[in-house]
Amino acid sequence: LEYFSIKPELNLHICGPMEDDFNKVFKKYFEKDNIHYHGFTDVNSQKYIDIVTRCNFSILPTCSEGQATALLTTMGAGLIPIATKFSGIDVEKFGLLIKELDLISIDNAIKNSLILNDKEILEKSIENHKYILAHHTIISFKKNLKLLISRV
Repeated sequence: LEYFSIKPELNLHICGPMEDDFNKVFKKYFEKDNIHYHGFTDVNSQKYIDIVTRCNFSILPTCSEGQATALLTTMGAGLIPIATKFSGIDVEKFGLLIKELDLISIDNAIKNSLILNDKEILEKSIENHKYILAHHTIISFKKNLKLLISRV
């Protein structure tokens, strides 16, 4: 939020519930024209589709995740992750790494995203979507569970 509040030429779309304490602390950022808060958004809704089709990247500068399902969900929609190693996703393989939890590292990762050409963005988007279909769907979960059970 802090980064995008000083970069009015970039847009940030935020989907998800907001706790009252969080809102009290960060409310000023949501008054910026380039920061768009959508609230909880069903990933099967037209609203979600409309949001992700306007975006190429999904950003998550997290410091603590087992594996960020929100990032996996957006990757499944074809977005390219910009995230820290703490997201639990091989960000260097699938997207752009935020090396440290500071504005300089976020700026570096976003600058690297902005130099990608349309062909590179499309290729990475397709690669991410295919990866999610192969490894993070109910069908792939069932297949892996059956394999594990058969081994036991």
